[in-house]
Amino acid sequence: IFPMEYADILERHRVLHGTTPFEGIQVAPHDLRLELEQQAMGKVLRLRQGVMAAHGDGRRQVELLEGSLSTLMVIFRAVARLHGEVPPTDYEALSRQIASHAGFDAEPFLRVVHHVRGERKLAAAEAGRVLEAYLGGMERLVAHLDQFSGI
Repeated sequence: IFPMEYADILERHRVLHGTTPFEGIQVAPHDLRLELEQQAMGKVLRLRQGVMAAHGDGRRQVELLEGSLSTLMVIFRAVARLHGEVPPTDYEALSRQIASHAGFDAEPFLRVVHHVRGERKLAAAEAGRVLEAYLGGMERLVAHLDQFSGI
C-alpha cells in the first residue's frame, strides 16, 4: 500500500544485523504510478495553498520552497523508477533527469537545491519568480504522469 516508500526502502536499505525483512517484496509499476500521481497532485495543491497563504511575502515564499524540497525529491525518485531508472542520489542530477522526462525547466528546482545546501541563498525578492516556475514544473510533472503509458 506504500509503493513509493517500499521502492525507496528496497533500493536504499542496509542490513546492519541479521537478514533483510524485505525478502520477496516487489513494487508493481502500476501501484507506483497510482501513488505517484496522487502524491504529485497533492503536492501541487499544497503548493498552491502555500502561495495563497504567503500573500506575496517573499520570506514566506522562501520558507514554502525550503519546506517542499525533500518531499519533491521523494516524488522525483519515484518518477525515475517509473521510467525504469535508478534515481541519482544527488538532488541536482535527479532534478535534471526528471525535468528531461517530464518536459519542464529544472532551473527553479536547482535554485532551491542550492539555497537549501547554503551554496547560494534565495533572496525574498526573487522567491515569487522561482516559486511560480517551481509550481509550473510540478504542474507539468502531473500532466506527464497523467499521460504516462510506459507501464
